[in-house]
Amino acid sequence: MTPDTSSALGPRPSDAETGFRVWLRSPAGRLLCERERPHIRRIVRRFHGDTLLWIGPQCDAVATTDRCMVRTRMLAWSSARVSHAGGVGVVAANPVALPFPPHCFDNVVLHHALDVAEDRRAALREVARVLPLGGRLLIVGFNPWSLWSLAKPWRPFRDMHPVSPLRLADWLDLLGFDREPGVHLSYRGALSASLEGRHWKRASEAVNRVQLPFGGVYIVAATRIGHGMTALRRAPLRAPVAASATPAAASSSAVKGW
Repeated sequence: MTPDTSSALGPRPSDAETGFRVWLRSPAGRLLCERERPHIRRIVRRFHGDTLLWIGPQCDAVATTDRCMVRTRMLAWSSARVSHAGGVGVVAANPVALPFPPHCFDNVVLHHALDVAEDRRAALREVARVLPLGGRLLIVGFNPWSLWSLAKPWRPFRDMHPVSPLRLADWLDLLGFDREPGVHLSYRGALSASLEGRHWKRASEAVNRVQLPFGGVYIVAATRIGHGMTALRRAPLRAPVAASATPAAASSSAVKGW
């Protein structure tokens, strides 16, 4: 499992990634990270095998995997040019074109990677490519069906394109993943102010307990159980098949892809 490091500096960070990394340093961004950490730690502690790949714009968050039962951890991202401490290997890579051979990682974490990826489906296909059957996947992302959508006009979120939980479920099914029940959190959206008071606290506890699918962030774990449709691509439209064509020829001209 040796990455292709022909590009020393790696791909140039996108506007979406740059804005998001700036927002992560704000009070609201730090609060969100604090809320995500215990859930990520709880899930990755069940990960096992030899290798884990962390993909995401927040390099420091990979520390949440320090207690999982995996021997080798690696961070891959376009802006991961600085060495990272804590026994984690680092490679500058575009998530839509990972420089790794197929089936080389036992576990993958996508931490807000789909939110800022230039091609979300291509990034997810790449993850399916590097995971073997039985490989584990954890996805953390913003939920467009939440109050976070109100923050879309803000500069840090303007260029982001989060994947809805329903669409993500469809994509994972197509790629041969078996999904576990997800976790929803941060129902208040991108508000930097904290809501104080006994009633607000009770309301927050009730909403988090019920787990309505409108949380600002979702955390989904899945296991790859089949090959799905990773080899299929959307083909260009072709000319209509002549009427004299055989049924076999007509069926082979059908557009398949995802």
